[in-house]
Order: sequence, then C-alpha cells, then structure tokens
Amino acid sequence: MDVNPKFLIVMSAEDCLSTHLSVPTAFISKFGNLIPVGVKLSTRNGYGMWVDFDKRRGRFFGMKPLFRNFKIEGGQSILFDFVGEFKFNLQIFDVFGFEIDYPAVMPTLDGEGIPFKFRCP
Repeated sequence: MDVNPKFLIVMSAEDCLSTHLSVPTAFISKFGNLIPVGVKLSTRNGYGMWVDFDKRRGRFFGMKPLFRNFKIEGGQSILFDFVGEFKFNLQIFDVFGFEIDYPAVMPTLDGEGIPFKFRCP
C-alpha cells in the first residue's frame, strides 16, 4: 500500500457507551480482508490496546476502555489509520475538529482494560 487506508468515525453519545464500534462498510468492502481478528489501536502518547475485530459484522469489540480513558464524548471524532498487519494508529479530535491533548502515557491495555504487565498468562 502506498498510502495507508484511513477512515473517520464521528462518535455519537450512544457509540461512547458501547463496547463495540462499527467500521464503515466502504472500508470493510475494500480492506476488510486485510484486517486480522485481533488488532492493536495506538495513539501518539504511546497508549495501545488490543481489540477484537469481527469480520462478519465489521465491528471492533472491546472499545470501552479507549472511550473511557480518553473521555470520548458524542461529537468527537476518531481517525483510524491502518498501518498494516494488525495495527491502527488513532487520532482523536474534539467537537471543533482539533486534535485533543493526549494525557501522559497510559499503560498498554488489553481489550478488557487490564494492563498487559498485570495480565496472567
């Protein structure tokens, strides 16, 4: 891929309370076969978490920790930049379209919101 495929989600208040997030159907149609069932979502401040991807439904599952940790509210947007293999880089924008000030580095979390270093094997 010369240019990373991207999509933007404008979050509704309902989205922010959910544990899943639907990926746009146009993105799934074009790139869904490249996305594995487990993906890592990362932000500029070093935060990263793993979520499940349901190819049939075109949804990420396990999103609640991300929404909670970044205090995402309805009207905010998230840009998903698929950098290949299993990783999406995220940029989060406030309701005015400005990228948020990310908090200090947070521990890397799994899809259940548990820091990897505290996770039992």
